Formats: sequence, structure tokens, C-alpha cells
Amino acid sequence: MAIPPVYFLIWECIKLVISDKTVNTAIDHWTKGTSTKLDDLLWRLLETAAGIEDHDLQVRALEAGVSDLTAKYQYAKEVGEEAVYKAPTKPPITVDQMRILMSGDTDTMGVC
Repeated sequence: MAIPPVYFLIWECIKLVISDKTVNTAIDHWTKGTSTKLDDLLWRLLETAAGIEDHDLQVRALEAGVSDLTAKYQYAKEVGEEAVYKAPTKPPITVDQMRILMSGDTDTMGVC
């Protein structure tokens, strides 16, 4: 039985959460409902990576994307424009949807 590609993405996300403060903070914001524009950019990166079929390319895209976003945020912080990234936004999904995704029970979410 083959492992679905989505599990590889989930594993890469877990590794990023464990190792990267930016992603860890973004997921913490999403679960609390206090997302920022930087969090939204990270979410889009994860959605984009989910569409990449080649696993190695997916990993490189995630690593490069997170590095790029972190560098942009650090630069904005240095020049005093960090408020652009800290502006609050509506979470991309609800807390209940996040719990469903993390549990692996996607049948209850409906069609995306």
C-alpha cells in the first residue's frame, strides 16, 4: 500500500514546526485565531507545497520559502516596517477545521 503524498507534506510541516520558529509561531497564531499577514504568507506557502508532487522538490520549496519569508520579516523589522507583517487577519481555517486536519479525519471537512 502506497503512502499518500499528503502524509509526506504533513511530515515536512511537522519537521518545520519543530525546527523553525517562524512556522511554529504562525501555527500557534492560527490555532489561537490571531493570525497575521506573515502567518497568511506561510499558509500560502504550505498550500503551494501541497501541490508539488515530487517529494524532494516539495522539501526544497518549503525550506526556501520559509527562509525567504523569515528574511523578509527580519528586514522589515530592521527598517521599522514590521507592522505590515504584524497586521491581524482572519484565520485561513477555523480552529475546529485545524483540529480535524491534525487528527487526519478529513472526511468530516467536506470538499475543498
